[in-house]
Amino acid sequence: MLVLKFGGSSVGSPGGIEKIIDILNEKEHSGKIPAVIVSAFSGVTDALIEMAHIASRGENYSERLSSIIKRHKDCASHFLNANDKKNAVKAVETCIGELSQILDGISLLGELSSRSLDLVMSFGERLSASLLAFIFSAKGVEAAYLDARGLVKTNAAYNRAEVLKKETEENIRAFFKGAKMPCR
Repeated sequence: MLVLKFGGSSVGSPGGIEKIIDILNEKEHSGKIPAVIVSAFSGVTDALIEMAHIASRGENYSERLSSIIKRHKDCASHFLNANDKKNAVKAVETCIGELSQILDGISLLGELSSRSLDLVMSFGERLSASLLAFIFSAKGVEAAYLDARGLVKTNAAYNRAEVLKKETEENIRAFFKGAKMPCR
């Protein structure tokens, strides 16, 4: 099994995403890429952490949230035709809607727990992975978004969680054994 991981600077610009698509389309990878893992767009995790702290103080975080939304929608516009863009933007908006509810809850409570902060930070990867699955598919790279939270299990040490290796490995093996469509 070949697993490729691309960090935030790789997915931080249209040029970086185009390089990833080129790598995924290389003949040497043909039929060998069952999984591509991507980070949040560069700077997004820091923005999410900042928004969570702003929300915990009861302050307005909407300008920062709008910036994240714009960045992901702009990326969709750069790569996708009208129908694909519509579906990708809908996925981004659904994810942002969930994030907004969580930030509103943090604001109402006036409290930011380690668990809540971990949850807020997860949205960077969730947004980029979902959007990139649309982009890869549109560019001829067979892809489907998978929310890894169903496979990767950790202990409850929030902000410093450790992967439960045995359970995670079993989940991943079972998923790929039953997967009908590899990512490439």
